[in-house]
Amino acid sequence: MIAVSRQETYEYVLLEEQGAAAPANPTIWRYAPLTMVEASEIRDLLGLHARSEGIPLGSMERKLLRKLTGWSNFRDEQANEVAWEKGQDGFVLESLLVRIPADARAELASEIWKTRGITKEEEKNLLSQSR
Repeated sequence: MIAVSRQETYEYVLLEEQGAAAPANPTIWRYAPLTMVEASEIRDLLGLHARSEGIPLGSMERKLLRKLTGWSNFRDEQANEVAWEKGQDGFVLESLLVRIPADARAELASEIWKTRGITKEEEKNLLSQSR
């Protein structure tokens, strides 16, 4: 078994910017993995609302997007780089989060949730490299 590094920062490129039709300079999103406490809080949110009218996706998405630690090549409508800024709480400014298109926010939140631990395939690859 391989321990998940909590010091690591992950990078992600949105699916629409991958593959044959990918732009020359895609936006690279950086994020930190969830802590055990953060993952538990999100699981609690999901569990509390599983039997009600629906899951509070906005609350979960916002909590996940707070794990963003930076980006490269994120551009505004005039093609100017959008500067990364943290608030006094140490997290990305809310005014910047709302500038990320809704579908991109959803995809990023999903990616952050998926990387709360390493997959069995990643574990297998890491173990084979260490031999």
